[in-house]
Amino acid sequence: MGIFVKETDMKNKEAIFGALSSFLRSENFVGKREFISRMGGLQFLAATLHEKSNSERLLKKVLILMYDLVLNDDNIFEDNETFVRKTFGEQMNIVDRLIEILMDSSEKQIGVPSTWDLREFILLNLFKIFQVCP
Repeated sequence: MGIFVKETDMKNKEAIFGALSSFLRSENFVGKREFISRMGGLQFLAATLHEKSNSERLLKKVLILMYDLVLNDDNIFEDNETFVRKTFGEQMNIVDRLIEILMDSSEKQIGVPSTWDLREFILLNLFKIFQVCP
């Protein structure tokens, strides 16, 4: 994550984040626990999501990783099965930012096929978050 923050080239940022996301997704619950609890992963995702200069492609990668975390939230921390969804729903203005991105992509680029995935993953994330934080 340190290399990601220092990187200035957007293509390299996308590649770094893609590698991190590939490592964490699916059934790597040990990696997810360490990413969230020891490395401040949810705050890192929120900061990346809030950075307005990030590319649409990087935002998609962030949203895909976020969705994997909210989808598998029940199995990440056994003592707190809704930790990720509650954190995203109640802290760091994640929901507001997701709605802002959704509105921007819907108003300006509704017919652009590359934004369909973006809107889909925003809605999937919001659905899972609102299951816990209505």
